[in-house]
Amino acid sequence: MSLLAAISIAPLPSQAPRGALNCLAIASAVLIAALTTLYLQHPSFSLAGVVGSSIVWLVIAAIIWRSLAHHPHSQFGQANMVTTARAVSTALLAGFIPVAEQISSPIWLWVIAITATITLCMDGLDGYLARKTGLSSAFGARFDMETDALLALVITLFLWQSQKLGIWVLGLGVMRYAFLATAHWCAPLRAPLYPSSRRKTVCVIQVGALCLMLCPWLSADQAVVVGTLALLSLSFSFAVDVWWLLRQSSVNEPAAITKPEA
Repeated sequence: MSLLAAISIAPLPSQAPRGALNCLAIASAVLIAALTTLYLQHPSFSLAGVVGSSIVWLVIAAIIWRSLAHHPHSQFGQANMVTTARAVSTALLAGFIPVAEQISSPIWLWVIAITATITLCMDGLDGYLARKTGLSSAFGARFDMETDALLALVITLFLWQSQKLGIWVLGLGVMRYAFLATAHWCAPLRAPLYPSSRRKTVCVIQVGALCLMLCPWLSADQAVVVGTLALLSLSFSFAVDVWWLLRQSSVNEPAAITKPEA
């Protein structure tokens, strides 16, 4: 099931987990304050950036709220709070996309790169907190994964709009969404995948490379090399998973019996 589909088909939560509403309210307040400051202080940050960032966050918040019906715990949990902070940071970064071409100050480019890097580094914290507090769930894992995917998409759109890299860089951001769209029409691709350290490693390489390409000291030619290597790694990982899913669909054996090397 795609992430956006959760808005329309997931039932409203009869009782939200403790802390969920407060977390979303605080996150919204932080985003409003950050956008107001950027709009007033940054000469290039236009109203389009404010609107774009706000829309991204409203969609995220709506999906979170509707998906709480599938949250198995009575508490929202520290891990989901961290993931919410990462989602807010991603929404904030999305506001720079409409003005990417106008941002030339190294200071602001560093602010964007550091913000994206911190957002990436927080990825390991939410998983650790979920395990430590005993509040791990499919909801939290999906929330974390979709936030990673959105962060990758936002960074690739910024890199493309800033004209530092060509449209090919969008492959690092849209590949997961292309897979989900294909899976909608191809039933074998909707089957569950086995846990894979290879998949997790490639995800870190993907977003890490994107954060590196944001750094002002990395030239366009160097960014092309980094991006190409990351895109090849990501393409290989998706190819392995697609091949495995299609292969399993062609035999009358459970998908968990065999798997390629992780």
